[in-house]
Amino acid sequence: MTLRPLPVRTRLYGGEDVDSYARRAAERNGTQERWIGNALWSDGVVVSLSRRHPARLQAWRELGDLHPSAFATPDTVAGEWVTDRRKCVQCSGGHSVYGRFPRAGWVCLRHRRWLAGTQPRIDAPSPLLAAERHYRNRLASRHILFDGAAMRLGAECARVAGYPADIAARQGATGLPLEAVVYPEQVAFCRVATRPSLLSWAVDPDTEPADVRRVLDAECRRVVPEHGDSEPWRASTRLQTVLFALRTEFRERLLSPGRAWSGPDRWNLLRHVWEDAN
Repeated sequence: MTLRPLPVRTRLYGGEDVDSYARRAAERNGTQERWIGNALWSDGVVVSLSRRHPARLQAWRELGDLHPSAFATPDTVAGEWVTDRRKCVQCSGGHSVYGRFPRAGWVCLRHRRWLAGTQPRIDAPSPLLAAERHYRNRLASRHILFDGAAMRLGAECARVAGYPADIAARQGATGLPLEAVVYPEQVAFCRVATRPSLLSWAVDPDTEPADVRRVLDAECRRVVPEHGDSEPWRASTRLQTVLFALRTEFRERLLSPGRAWSGPDRWNLLRHVWEDAN
């Protein structure tokens, strides 16, 4: 059964979720998505309560006269769930559009907006814009999600290592939230934590722990130099805790190949070990 498209066509934005599109398409046609959903259920077109059931996706492709690739953004990337979030308000023409955008970080480079909360503008030039380019070119290209395990680790390191007075001054000058002003450091720490050569060397049982501490101390001082009240050693300690846990995990995995990973976060960091060899 092929459905007739709705009278008023609605543009689909890249990465937009079916729920977001269905809501907007129904509103443009003077109704609500639930009424269309009830009709699809009554006609036997949709017979599952799953919001992303293939039959529901196909129904809205036909109702919107959309390309067969619509709503095809994967639910997971490299074992991590892709979070639904709001698209840049300017990219979506002022519409409230939600979806999965795994190739983007926290910044819309086109319109210089921080993609959280009220989506405040970012002054140009800004370290945030450079950080976003680094994220997209060096991290997203390796399937590291904007809110994945590695980026969460980077955020923790950025918050504990920064110079409080400097962070406060940056917030006051830009009007941006804490998460935004430490974003450049977050991306930098994430790059350290996922560098294949460093990671494979640090988790190698033959590597001396003292050497790992020394190298991580130096890497963290490059990201946040020691001055005033900055404490890069806190970030180094956090990275050491994680990498030494991964070291134990990696050794046990080598001894017992069939052993299950202790958790998805560790797996999503350990997978970078093999990037160095492949």
